[in-house]
Amino acid sequence: MTTAGYIHGPPETTGGLVLSVGLMVVGFLMLSLVSAALAAIFVRDDTETSDEREASRDEEILARLDDLAARLDAHERRLPPQD
Repeated sequence: MTTAGYIHGPPETTGGLVLSVGLMVVGFLMLSLVSAALAAIFVRDDTETSDEREASRDEEILARLDDLAARLDAHERRLPPQD
């Protein structure tokens, strides 16, 4: 998953091996965090745009419903009273 890139060969001591593995894991985790942060930025931007479109559409629907209700009231007032 990662390359060590040893200049003078692999570490010879146990401590050196542990340190090398630890640095590789930390590097991999840091790259993962950066990738996740970038992905979250793109997803959040898309979600906000979608929420704004949905709110705009809801407002348009409510305005149309208000208009239809007003027109229906006007037509009902023109009808003769029923017994």
